[in-house]
Amino acid sequence: MRIVKFVTRKRRVLTLFRTFSRLDLKKPTPTRFSFFFLVLERLCVLRDHLRRMVSSEAFDEFRNCTTEAMFFQAIVFAEDFWTRASEIVEVLRPVFYVLRLVDREGCTLGLIYKFMDRIGEALHRCGLQEDRKDELLTRWEARWDYFHRPIHAVAHMLHPLWCSTRRPGDTKLHRGWVEYTERVWPGTGTTLGNIERDMVKFEWGLYPFDRE
Repeated sequence: MRIVKFVTRKRRVLTLFRTFSRLDLKKPTPTRFSFFFLVLERLCVLRDHLRRMVSSEAFDEFRNCTTEAMFFQAIVFAEDFWTRASEIVEVLRPVFYVLRLVDREGCTLGLIYKFMDRIGEALHRCGLQEDRKDELLTRWEARWDYFHRPIHAVAHMLHPLWCSTRRPGDTKLHRGWVEYTERVWPGTGTTLGNIERDMVKFEWGLYPFDRE
């Protein structure tokens, strides 16, 4: 966050930056996760604008006067910094979406299930080092397994947004569906068979479940 603070807390630097970008940097707050993500995401968007600023003749005045300005310029040109920042944003984006989702009216279990799965997908795709990736995946799986219940799988499978999406390879989702239906209708093979039949048709958008 030293990049953001260097620009936003120095009036002359901020004025200079605004000649290179129409977008402002977002300021961090000490306690809110969402703001950390938004600040870092905006920083990545403005990378080229920052580089043009520190390459300008006008910035030489700051660079030659303080070690802080020299450090700022070095970070802006450091490819490793931007690579790591982009990876962090990629990992945090689905987490941010889940937090926004559960914080708004109309949030449903079916949506949460899908976006929690996307966190895991983002972790698998990210370019973090394998040991760090494995650590994050372990933490995510432990948290998801702690909160996950069969009713989440049912809510997800019955959500209208996913009714035409086939999920034949998702064994955890199917297991949750079977566990829940067998718990609600124990020992009624005919009923369970009818439910499975209707579920297949529902996934293909043929017609909704019967009122029975």
